[in-house]
Amino acid sequence: MTRLPFVACLLANGCTLIYGGERASSDLAIAGGTDLAGFDLAGIDLGGDDSGSGGVLTGSGQSATGAINLTAEGTSDWAHWGRAAVTDFDHKAAGGSQISNFTVVGAGTTKRVTNLVTYAWTDGTPTVSAPPTASGIAVHALNAGITVTVPADTTQRTLRLYLGGHNSMGRLTAHLSDRSAPDYVDAGFSSMSALYEVEYTLTYRAASAGGTLTLTWIELKSFGGGSKDDVTLQSATLR
Repeated sequence: MTRLPFVACLLANGCTLIYGGERASSDLAIAGGTDLAGFDLAGIDLGGDDSGSGGVLTGSGQSATGAINLTAEGTSDWAHWGRAAVTDFDHKAAGGSQISNFTVVGAGTTKRVTNLVTYAWTDGTPTVSAPPTASGIAVHALNAGITVTVPADTTQRTLRLYLGGHNSMGRLTAHLSDRSAPDYVDAGFSSMSALYEVEYTLTYRAASAGGTLTLTWIELKSFGGGSKDDVTLQSATLR
């Protein structure tokens, strides 16, 4: 694709196309993006918005249940948060820390919580192995939550996120740094009176190397009177 050094008033009757500082035409009638004073517009990059081109980002969510073996599922990497304390971050020893630790979004406060789904592993660090644990971390405050990142390049990957909340509605946003596919956004899970746990599966590929996929999970609505509501983060796997 050829990028014009400078395009002025392009794609309008009576416009002027300047290529390399030279006037190509002073009164051009555009017809369907074909020949324009010797220029084939179909092969010209006009420098517009490239969002949503060349990448892949699809997702789905379902209620999480049962027992998750992180070692078996996370063949490339895995992570678990809050095993014994709110600051605990266990991950695959040979995973290269592809799944980042979380950062807090907004003005939320964090705490360790116990959920229903359990997670176990045998190839971790700093905790080498762990029997099934239902632990996780929670962030409390409306419009607050967590952000996690994973690598994104031209290799297609599958990421699973284990999230949840109490007395709230959560919203997940997944964003490719090169903007090569539209964001995945979902706010389809909530509970007005209890705990809910969600398993999101995201399949993604960027259009270029060296990028990231950023996952943001926030408390979109509160049903807990401002004191008993939160969103939670338990685990993630990458393959």
